[in-house]
Amino acid sequence: MLKYQIPHIPTILHPLPDEAYARCEEAFWKLLAYEMSQMISYAAMAQEPQIVINPFRTAGTQYILEFYVNDLAKPKRNEFNFHEQNVSQWCYAGTLLIQNNEVSAHH
Repeated sequence: MLKYQIPHIPTILHPLPDEAYARCEEAFWKLLAYEMSQMISYAAMAQEPQIVINPFRTAGTQYILEFYVNDLAKPKRNEFNFHEQNVSQWCYAGTLLIQNNEVSAHH
């Protein structure tokens, strides 16, 4: 059974200032659609998939949307990344970053 944690998609860009929203809206939705298709593909290969898309957070002038796919059937081990996130069950992960009214994807 697929488990998921996803914010309300139509309102996902609401935390952005109006100017950033207007300038990056189309590029953001295209990247998010691509990333969601990737997450679904990786979840389909997992034994016990979990899809997580976190709400935007800010870091200075950056707006960061983090997402990942876990396989909860994998044993959880002490494997952490630079951000102190346990990555032992991750199948796919990344970030959509909005900064200076530009959108970029990072994996």
